[in-house]
Order: sequence, then structure tokens, then C-alpha cells
Amino acid sequence: MDHEYYEQVSAKLMDIFRRFADAFEQVVIDEAYLDVTQRVSGSFEYAKVLAEQMKAEVKREVAVTFSIGIGPNKLVAKIACDEQKPDGLTIVLPAEARRFLSPLPVDRLLGVGRKDYCENG
Repeated sequence: MDHEYYEQVSAKLMDIFRRFADAFEQVVIDEAYLDVTQRVSGSFEYAKVLAEQMKAEVKREVAVTFSIGIGPNKLVAKIACDEQKPDGLTIVLPAEARRFLSPLPVDRLLGVGRKDYCENG
């Protein structure tokens, strides 16, 4: 993998993501949480429109695709994002969160289950 190129693409993506967010948190080189609650007045329908605009802008400016999960909190949004990779958009409304999470294995929750350790070198 060309790490330098990957970092350049990541920086461009994160710059675009910041433009769409009320609050922004980059987690790793290719993952971030965006809080758009104020921007969309709490509307999940407006959040969907904003997500579609963001995906179109990224495709136009950087020519890559990515997945988005929209949910009532970061945990639900992260799991929703993983549902339709590599170019999906999954929305879980607050009233649907329990039904969405219930059939999933417990290790889908962040911090639960097996942990892989990486050694330096």
C-alpha cells in the first residue's frame, strides 16, 4: 500500500467531511464521526440529503466512494455504516435502533468480544 498517497486522500476526505459537520471527530485515517444534528435540525430525512450531498461531493472532488451510517448515536451509526460497504448509506431511526441491533451478535458492539493485538515490527 502507498501510505503517503493514502494519507493525502484521507486528508482531502476529512477536509470535505469537516465542511458538512457541526462537530467532527477523526477516529483513524479512514474513519470519522460527524455530528450534523444542528445542521439538519435533528431531522433524519435532512441528514440523508446531507449525506447524499457529501457522497456526491467526495466522488466529484476525490473520485472515491465510502459508506455512511446515520443513527441516534455513534455506536448505532458505526454499525449502520458497516452494513452496506463499500458504498452504502444506512439510516437507523431512534425508534428502530433496538430492532436493528437485536439480531446482531454481541461482538458487533465496539469494545466487546475478541481483541487483536498488533506487535510493532
